Amino acid sequence: MNWVFLNEPSTEKLMNTAYAKATRRSTNCLLIGLCILQLSCRMKYGLSDASVSPNLKSISIATFQNFAPLSPPYLSQNFTEGLRSLVSSQSRLKLLVRGGDLIMTGKITGYAIAPAAVSSVGGQSAAAINRLTITVQVSFVNTQNPKQDFEQSFSQFADFPATSTLSSEEGRLTREIQDKLTQDIFNRCFSNW
Repeated sequence: MNWVFLNEPSTEKLMNTAYAKATRRSTNCLLIGLCILQLSCRMKYGLSDASVSPNLKSISIATFQNFAPLSPPYLSQNFTEGLRSLVSSQSRLKLLVRGGDLIMTGKITGYAIAPAAVSSVGGQSAAAINRLTITVQVSFVNTQNPKQDFEQSFSQFADFPATSTLSSEEGRLTREIQDKLTQDIFNRCFSNW
């Protein structure tokens, strides 16, 4: 038998060739370059102080008046306090009663319950899931940069089973919707979303 591969140089000998050394050097340089590139391109993610100019020091958030019929009496106070809490925890801005560099006012304009899903039982249609929707109107004024001023309506909802009553779910639903709304408002004001 004639075994040709027995006469070929071993892998060990190939690794010592100039080609193998050049390949290792190129690979090492490429890896070092990628590491440097990764380190130099780091981004900081987070909403804390998102898009807040260093010149801005304070914010005034007026109590959101409740103009929504059939809404619970505590909604206005809870919503306003939730928004104030979010802004103070996710920014460096100082909350003032009035006269802030940023001024936020608004009102609760909608509080509605509607069927979200319908089921048919014995030929009769009935709600399977109900949806509570809350709408707020926000006016935002940046005293140092009027280009960032806006007036906008925000709306969010939460669903609950039709087998439950609104009164048994209302506290949980309003908290859930409030969290969504305040985050939407914060993002619009400070992250330019």
